[in-house]
Amino acid sequence: MDDDGSMTLSMPEFTKAVRDFRMGISEDSVPALFDAFDTNRDGTINYDEFLRAVRGPLNGFRRQMVEKAFHKIDKDGSG
Repeated sequence: MDDDGSMTLSMPEFTKAVRDFRMGISEDSVPALFDAFDTNRDGTINYDEFLRAVRGPLNGFRRQMVEKAFHKIDKDGSG
């Protein structure tokens, strides 16, 4: 998928991935989907942007799990 090894997806790479994985998304919809994933508007989709788009916002349960994990590793309470 990341053909150039940049650790990001460009529009051509994303378009190719959508087509190769037969996601059922029309060619006309790909630019809008790419823009939705590219939240920092740098013209690429990085791993964090991809995960945030796929996972969506934290729900209450996930937030609690993240907070528990954080407090467990934040031994000195410095945040």
